Amino acid sequence: IDDYLYLNGGNTESVKITGDLTVNTGNTLNIQDMDLVVDGTIDIVDGGKIKVYQAGNGGTLLNNSDFELNGELDVGNGEVTVTAGFTLKPTGILTIDGGTFFRDQESQPSASYLEGTFNLYDGIFDHTNNGYYWDCVSSTITGGIIKCRSALLLESGDFHPTGGSVEFYGYYNSLVYCLGDNYFWDFVVNRTGNSLYLYTDLYIKNDFIVNTGWVDCQQPVK
Repeated sequence: IDDYLYLNGGNTESVKITGDLTVNTGNTLNIQDMDLVVDGTIDIVDGGKIKVYQAGNGGTLLNNSDFELNGELDVGNGEVTVTAGFTLKPTGILTIDGGTFFRDQESQPSASYLEGTFNLYDGIFDHTNNGYYWDCVSSTITGGIIKCRSALLLESGDFHPTGGSVEFYGYYNSLVYCLGDNYFWDFVVNRTGNSLYLYTDLYIKNDFIVNTGWVDCQQPVK
């Protein structure tokens, strides 16, 4: 895409791209409140942007291959689902404000590398079968829920929420590493089996809630 492009608001069916989608520098794809399906890879180049809402109405974006975010993805109150790999590159910007971002990869699950700018004001960021390797250069988290069924590794990047929660759920074993000066706001455990292992000191600013499941404290919770 080399322009500012809107999906037509008069569409009655989903728009489908059977190949790859690239949004180049200085250009924007506005999905508005429509539905877009991309079977190939998505690459938002540094300086490019995809917007998944318009005037308060959210649209949907379904990506059936790998998604590399070098530019900006403004989910707003829309919905984004990725069924393969997802990477937030150092120049990338991901913003969620009332919407949802799901990574739902069934086969050959792997961690998502998050290295750019992450903004969560409200809504859900969820990886149903994959973990997070978090080394973001910047993050603003004032609300919403980050959900995880696998591993969460907080490296030396910026994870300093002032609201919202991180929720571990599901059956299989999970683990947490929290390094540097990172901390959590609310930490919630809603698991149906096996254990959540805490391998480093865990700093929680607000509530530590265990509704269901086991927590194995290899290190102190403070």
